[in-house]
Amino acid sequence: MDRPHYRHFQERSWGFRTFRAYSPPPLPPKPALDYSGALPRLIGEAAHALGLLGSISANPDAGSLIGLQFIRREAVLSSQIEGAQSSVADSLLVPHLGGSGEFRDEDAEIENCVDATYAGLKALADGAAIDAVLMRRLHGILLRGEGGCGKKPGQFRTRQN
Repeated sequence: MDRPHYRHFQERSWGFRTFRAYSPPPLPPKPALDYSGALPRLIGEAAHALGLLGSISANPDAGSLIGLQFIRREAVLSSQIEGAQSSVADSLLVPHLGGSGEFRDEDAEIENCVDATYAGLKALADGAAIDAVLMRRLHGILLRGEGGCGKKPGQFRTRQN
């Protein structure tokens, strides 16, 4: 049986440059796709999984299921750029530490970052514009607490760095 060549590249030119561009085979494929055997069941399972993912992401509280982990990971990575020694696992414990002695400034920074991200996402979902007012509000959340006191949370800089 002849299999179509799916890795077909063609030489193209743009100005003085030459490059290789992918050129897919024409549709419909020859030979036609075989929809017998396990393929219909696999397509159904994939469609079902995509539907579940779509329903989760359409839910305003999807952050508690999926987005929270990504937001928290980005917050931890951002704090590590500043020299913090926290991890995603550590940051998951922060909401349960309350005011205990194990709660560190870098943990507060991570929580502020997560809170600011959620506040921004909620504001956008509620129809807020991305403007100076929103940025100052999110900046205020990001720098709240003792660590941000001298940094003028929620205000623009009046002088250059």
